Amino acid sequence: MVGVMAHREVLLAVFNNDTPADDINQKYGSYGEMTLTVLNAGLKAKSSDAILRPTFFDVVNGTLPPMKELAKFDGLVLTGSGRALGGKVELNQGGWEIGTTDITLSEAGKTYLETASPTLSMQEVHRDHVSVVPADCINLGGSPATPCQGFVKLYSSAAPTYTTAPNHPTPSSVRILTSQFHPEFTEDIVKMLIEPREESGLFTPELAKWGRENSEKPHDGLVMAEAILSALGL
Repeated sequence: MVGVMAHREVLLAVFNNDTPADDINQKYGSYGEMTLTVLNAGLKAKSSDAILRPTFFDVVNGTLPPMKELAKFDGLVLTGSGRALGGKVELNQGGWEIGTTDITLSEAGKTYLETASPTLSMQEVHRDHVSVVPADCINLGGSPATPCQGFVKLYSSAAPTYTTAPNHPTPSSVRILTSQFHPEFTEDIVKMLIEPREESGLFTPELAKWGRENSEKPHDGLVMAEAILSALGL
């Protein structure tokens, strides 16, 4: 992932690792498109006139770029669940987290998410979690049910200098930024995710009601969007 400066196009490779239900896809697009929506909102909040230029890859159906082509991108965005870096992902014995969830930030979390607040509130729909944080990664914070709600991996030494544009700055110290929560989710998206799970019996009526009520609470998705942009040097 490399840094970028304002007044230029930012090339992003966006990997869709999951596919939303048809009704959500028709209304909000793919998970990658939802992510671009909140990132563009983050650009506006930061008063940046950079332009995000995404290229989408449908991982579910096996669409991947050749490795040598990745170097042309300023950043990689991976949506959906995944296992990498040597950590461990498993079913959360703490149960489901649905809707806006309060997350207590570590000192690293406050630093890399660029907030003085000890907590953030984020939209969630998940029952799996990272039970073992990968080596050389730093936990950003957690909730009572999910001790790791995200982590960062830093460059091991001074970040490399890139020369893809005149006066191109070096990237920040953040090489990888992840989250269990979903900054791209809105109240409506969460409610649309709850409905089929309740109809199928995966969610009890009580759990679905609790999730809907949580989704209506304010959330800080924009804070995470701005942090992602900062990791890109914006």
